[in-house]
Amino acid sequence: MKHLFTLIGLFVSGCLFAQGNNCDSIAWAKDRKLMWTDFRATPDTSIKDVALSAIRLQKKWKLVGDTVSINIYSYFRPCYAWSKSKDSDTLLMHEQGHFNISEYFRRMMIKKLSEQNFKRRNLANDIQTIYLDINSQLKMFSELYDAKTDFSRNRGAQIEWTGKIMSMIDSLEAFADINIRKFVTE
Repeated sequence: MKHLFTLIGLFVSGCLFAQGNNCDSIAWAKDRKLMWTDFRATPDTSIKDVALSAIRLQKKWKLVGDTVSINIYSYFRPCYAWSKSKDSDTLLMHEQGHFNISEYFRRMMIKKLSEQNFKRRNLANDIQTIYLDINSQLKMFSELYDAKTDFSRNRGAQIEWTGKIMSMIDSLEAFADINIRKFVTE
């Protein structure tokens, strides 16, 4: 049996997001599922992994007067994503799962940021601390997902986890907006 190992590429960005290298990004959307044609990079044949999803959580923020505006995005990067095997629906479902996990944690980040009381002197540090904490949780959850689904090889577990992740996303529907605005105190 072929080994189906999946590697998620999580590109943690700072405050700016570059669209360089002529690489279109696909923003997460409930009605837009990944397709094999979205995996455009050349596969790395020197490793056992069968697929790599390039996913980026990105934050942008700006302070205007006493209000901070924070945008959090979850993107799939086709020009960095690849697959050696494009005939497995279960593997594609698994890769979509990684993208969905990213969206769940994006919403978690919006939730945490909206609950935070910001002070001007700590603003950048507070935003970065929440950002790094959420990214750490995302990484751990993705590893658990890979283990529980056996990197998509356990089809039953894969189907179960697909539903579980979508339920988690739905539980944070109140935080689906990419932007929050908060008052900042001195």
